[in-house]
Amino acid sequence: MKAPLIDFDFLYNLAANDTNYVYDVIKLYLDTMPSGIEKLEQLIRVDGGYEVIQKQAHFLKSSASVVKVRSMHDNLIEIEMLARQHRKMAEPATAKS
Repeated sequence: MKAPLIDFDFLYNLAANDTNYVYDVIKLYLDTMPSGIEKLEQLIRVDGGYEVIQKQAHFLKSSASVVKVRSMHDNLIEIEMLARQHRKMAEPATAKS
């Protein structure tokens, strides 16, 4: 059996089952996540710089940790980590210039 696409357990626990709070969080998520993902994709495709990519992934990861869409949170963690690693690798080269 496949895991559900969205896991609301953490959100309901956080909200103490307050459905109004759950609604508000989901609405905020739906209002901000698509444009945030689009921005992240654009930063990656157009070389927005590792620091900016890391910050955008971190911002989105926070939202994805509350409304857990299958694998999205894990993917954002990986993007943030890769951007951080590349940024650290690039720092010494930048400092020498």
